[in-house]
Amino acid sequence: PSPTLNYRPALHDSNGLSIHAGNGEWIWRPLNNPKHLSVSTYTVENPKGFGLLQRGRNFKEYEDLDDRYDLRPSAWIEPKGDWGKGKVELVEIPTADETNDNIVAFWTPDTLPEAKKPLTLSYRLNFTRDEDKLHSQDIAYVARTMRSTGDVKQSNLIREPDGSVAFLVDFVGPVLKGLDANTPVASQISIGDNGEMVENNVRYNPVTKGWRLTVRLKVKDDKKPVEMRAALVNGDKTLSETWSYQLPANE
Repeated sequence: PSPTLNYRPALHDSNGLSIHAGNGEWIWRPLNNPKHLSVSTYTVENPKGFGLLQRGRNFKEYEDLDDRYDLRPSAWIEPKGDWGKGKVELVEIPTADETNDNIVAFWTPDTLPEAKKPLTLSYRLNFTRDEDKLHSQDIAYVARTMRSTGDVKQSNLIREPDGSVAFLVDFVGPVLKGLDANTPVASQISIGDNGEMVENNVRYNPVTKGWRLTVRLKVKDDKKPVEMRAALVNGDKTLSETWSYQLPANE
């Protein structure tokens, strides 16, 4: 949310980095507008695809008749052949408004070519507004990530902040719609050393016919970021892509 009063709820060309790793894992990293330059690295061998996506297609999410952020296309890189060992890097540059293109994503090989020797890579660059084509229908995906002040409901029903940060993640998709609401869906979650988890809760969402993950954590050192990863599981079966998030430093 913007600190400036604005009738537009959101302003962005994309809201997440999607990665389809060579081992089959799907990763979704919601984007930030951090206070300081931030670089996130994802080790990937022979990536099957990656790109910056605009998953929100509802006009009500933007309310902008001029710039129509709801119509901005997603960009997806589809490698041809094996690229070997490397990493997808995400660069997030602080910006005061929507006029600056502040998000960059690219792949870097572990072994860089020698000077004056070419590096040949083949790929297809896709631009689309049909994000359903860009993730597997066999697993659930993240429809929305919400951040809130962590709190605890008191006996008088008033919510009192407890110094934590809360994240609510809505997972949706055909694989979840096919499950009974009483299915014991759980989360597989990890939080970096700079965070202490105080709540990890998964509940059925009757509106989306999916499941909502609620995570509350306390930051140990505000000057350092906190890394988080989570996915939905049912027993030994993974039901969703991996939600990967970085809470930036000084926030």
